[in-house]
Amino acid sequence: MYLSEVRQILNQVDIASRYVMGYGKAEETLSIAVQPTFGSMWLIPRLGEFIRENPDIQVVTRSDARPFDLMQARIDISLFYGNGLLPGADCHRLFEAPVAVVCSPSYLPAGALSSLQQMEQHTLIQCSSRPEIWRDWFAHQGWEPMDCYQGPRFDTFNMCLTAALEGIGVAAIPAMFAEPALRDGQLIQPWHFVQASESAYYVACASHCANLPKVRTFVDWVCAKAGA
Repeated sequence: MYLSEVRQILNQVDIASRYVMGYGKAEETLSIAVQPTFGSMWLIPRLGEFIRENPDIQVVTRSDARPFDLMQARIDISLFYGNGLLPGADCHRLFEAPVAVVCSPSYLPAGALSSLQQMEQHTLIQCSSRPEIWRDWFAHQGWEPMDCYQGPRFDTFNMCLTAALEGIGVAAIPAMFAEPALRDGQLIQPWHFVQASESAYYVACASHCANLPKVRTFVDWVCAKAGA
């Protein structure tokens, strides 16, 4: 009976011990919250440089499609797309993210579309984290679609991008995420209008932690990378 009662506690202690052992010689931990596609396609390819330059800082990342509450989530840094307003946070603008429409050339060859009405009739890949993205894209061209909310739905832009690569349909996503596949010819832009970004990507930290060396080091580094 005693074993059954304490087994869960012992398992938690074991997990916590291995977790702490993983920090090695790091003197500080920097917890970073990042939206999934931005994390995998922009942050992580650059993060190795920060880790090499700051071996005393152990980086721990979490992902969620929504901006994190810095205070409640107990994290040091949040990277998010929005209007740059988070309660109790210092937000630094990184860059805008114009929206382009992309698809596989096997799904829709270049030059096959002659009107937005034709575009609307194709399979529109939907992103759950930005449900208005298609409506906004059409509206910026003065077109009122009959129904732009129908189509296979995915949680993240990364999944939408993969769906487009697999020929499932047409995706409206931040152009920065599609650029490598566009360069390689794996994707095309069947309609060349690119919607200007209404918001931007930001890096944020809790105001009362802004001057902590580990936080200031990361914020300065990511701002420099964004401007590069």
